[in-house]
Amino acid sequence: MKNSMQRRVLGILIAGFVVIFVINGFYSLKLLNSIRQNYRTSETSARALLAATINLKNEALKKFVEDYTVWDEMIKYIHSPDEVFARDNFILSSEIFKADYCLVFNENGNSVFAYNSLSSDHLNLKDYFDDMPSLFSKKPLIRFYLYHHGYVVEFFGGSIHPSLDTLRKSPPYGYFFVGKKWDYEFIEELKEITGLSFIPVTDTLKFDKRAQKIAFFLPLKGDIDTTPVVWLSASKTDSILNKLERSYLTQLTVVLLLCFIFLLLVIFLSLRWFVKPMRILKEALQNETDVTDNQRIMNVAEYNQIATLITTKAEQKKELNLTNKLYFNLLSLFPAPVVVTGKDFRIKLCNEKTIQLFKKTSDELTNEYFKDIFPEEVRETINHELKWLKFEKKGRNFEIQWVEQNGSKVYFEISSAVLKNEQGDIEEVIFSLFNQTALKLQYEALNEALKKAEESDQLKTSFLMSMSHELRTPLNVIIGLSSVCNKETSTEEMLEYAEIIKNSGLQLSGIIDDLFDVSLIESGNLRIENRKINIRDIFSDIGGIIRAEMQLMKKEHIRLSIPETAEDVEIFSDPIRVKQVLINLLKNALKFTEEGSVEAGYYLQNEKECVFYIKDSGIGIEKESQDKIFQKFWQAQETAGKSNRGAGLGLYISYHLAKLLNGNLWIESEKGIGSTFYFSVPLYKINNDKKLMTDLSESTNGLKGKKILLAEDEDFNFMLVRHLLKKHECEVVRATNGKEALDIFNKDSGFDAIIMDLRMPVMGGYEAIKEIRKTNTSIPIIALTAMVISGSREEVLDCGADEFIEKPFNPEILVERLKELIK
Repeated sequence: MKNSMQRRVLGILIAGFVVIFVINGFYSLKLLNSIRQNYRTSETSARALLAATINLKNEALKKFVEDYTVWDEMIKYIHSPDEVFARDNFILSSEIFKADYCLVFNENGNSVFAYNSLSSDHLNLKDYFDDMPSLFSKKPLIRFYLYHHGYVVEFFGGSIHPSLDTLRKSPPYGYFFVGKKWDYEFIEELKEITGLSFIPVTDTLKFDKRAQKIAFFLPLKGDIDTTPVVWLSASKTDSILNKLERSYLTQLTVVLLLCFIFLLLVIFLSLRWFVKPMRILKEALQNETDVTDNQRIMNVAEYNQIATLITTKAEQKKELNLTNKLYFNLLSLFPAPVVVTGKDFRIKLCNEKTIQLFKKTSDELTNEYFKDIFPEEVRETINHELKWLKFEKKGRNFEIQWVEQNGSKVYFEISSAVLKNEQGDIEEVIFSLFNQTALKLQYEALNEALKKAEESDQLKTSFLMSMSHELRTPLNVIIGLSSVCNKETSTEEMLEYAEIIKNSGLQLSGIIDDLFDVSLIESGNLRIENRKINIRDIFSDIGGIIRAEMQLMKKEHIRLSIPETAEDVEIFSDPIRVKQVLINLLKNALKFTEEGSVEAGYYLQNEKECVFYIKDSGIGIEKESQDKIFQKFWQAQETAGKSNRGAGLGLYISYHLAKLLNGNLWIESEKGIGSTFYFSVPLYKINNDKKLMTDLSESTNGLKGKKILLAEDEDFNFMLVRHLLKKHECEVVRATNGKEALDIFNKDSGFDAIIMDLRMPVMGGYEAIKEIRKTNTSIPIIALTAMVISGSREEVLDCGADEFIEKPFNPEILVERLKELIK
């Protein structure tokens, strides 16, 4: 019984190994056949490429023969040979067309002219063909090959006829041949074009068909040859196929070795676990011990071992089959499922990845509707996308998701491409299915982390919501009212809409400027340009801007007090940043003041410090919040109303600017009464000769009669600036690029100022300013640009500009800068 049971177990194990080996071998042969088929396909393509290249390379020789064999001058030459004619037409043309041989025979086949560029090589067609006229008995134009002294010579020949006999029906007057010797240079050209290595041979028995090469013979057989004259033995190493085959063989060897080791291990364990219980049973029977006791013990042990062995073997066989299936699927050329359907979206073809995904055979999937292979819950979505695809006649990308039976979600992105016929109708559609489950799960995890981060940072969340509102509101107004203006016919309404669009654009521009300043401050790239500046000029510049802002905010009823006369006090600071801080503080005061007044002023703290102050009668700030107002994104609770909403950056920027200006910014406020902001900067000096400051309204015509050169390539920007300057009665001359501006300036020296855009075709603003400064260092130049990055202001001023204004700009600022420079 022992031997019988062992033989059965061994027999079953060996049979299982043989089955696995046969299955593995079958699929291995199938894959090897696929590799060999790839070799054959590559050989066919290489063969066609080589033949086409040979035809293309010698097409000129064929054309040479066709043109010369229907030429009356050739007939005259055969009857009366002329050395000059032969030199000018035969020898010279042979050199042009790179022909090595040029031969002319009369109608009897006797040589009239022979040219050979190879002086050491004497080739006579009479040695190969006795009856010359018989060569053209079937075709008036022929092509043939000769194997001469180890070289292939390709000839084109034709019978000679009058010019009017293009169909060559009349008896020939002679015969004309040109030939090309396939020398080393010609063969190297063919090798370079085709990527093949080849040599002419006459013996095809030595055929190099190694696995790592694409090798074949190309017969060279002409129109008059019954058998190939010579063969081209061509070969090409295909490293990709070679690596694929070697990789496959390596992996196959490893799998077979693992199967063998696994078989030995199973046999060893089976013998050990089966023989020992049988030996114990045998000894118990031989010794006539308590069979009942032994039987009870041995029955439990034996059945447990047998059950374990059967279970283990079944699981191992299942895992082995799964491993083999996965192994072969990994060899698939396509990394994702691909499905090809007809125009009715019935499946015509699919790859192994698709079969694996939907757990159906290729036959089961073929002719199924594409949407029907997916779960019911996503078919409606797919059907909707297919309708759009059919309507638009172009590929679409879309995502689907469904829930598996185990409750897990599956996400797929489906990309499609359409193949159309000549009429533009869809013939086939190719779908690629990309599993996005892992990416989606990561995205959901990131979202969850983001939510937790947002919950722990309520201030940043509030800022994001505020910025979304602040950016979208003016942008919505600009887009919406622009559309209305295109359709509206009422002039008054259009003017009103245009004003709203302008104000919204300024609002949006201000928000973007604030964000940019925050970025520069936090990155440490915001540069300060300190110089002496008079306080009178500061208040003169900001007065008009703030009054325009009051109109925009609809707060003209608030009393605004800005010094129109001031001491002749000079501070040492950056004028642009000082004005920015004061404008921010004034706008902030107006924002939170509904009734009453806003006052701006200054006083001298000591001999080294000047203090500006902005006082309002607004809502005020409780003491607990006064330490927070200079924080980024902070907003008072009273700002919840729409009219007072903002990005929460103005005071933050102003505070840091004050620090960068070697000054300070602080507040004194009482809830419900108002606030006073103080801003200190270093003092330069006090002039003893005090002068009154000119009122802003009195300088309106400061530009009257001035001649301005405006260099701007964009028509809309030019129209905007020209309209602004025309209001101040300026004469404006336009240049559309830097070169044109330079030419105009060199011809006319009567300009009072130049406004120069920096980005223009032909010559940019930088180059134009540098050229102007070579001949004129005094004329005011204002540079306009939208390229606002760190260091851009310094770069513009270094090239020779007097002022730098960023786009989009406030028109009043441009006018004020222009007045200052011209004055």
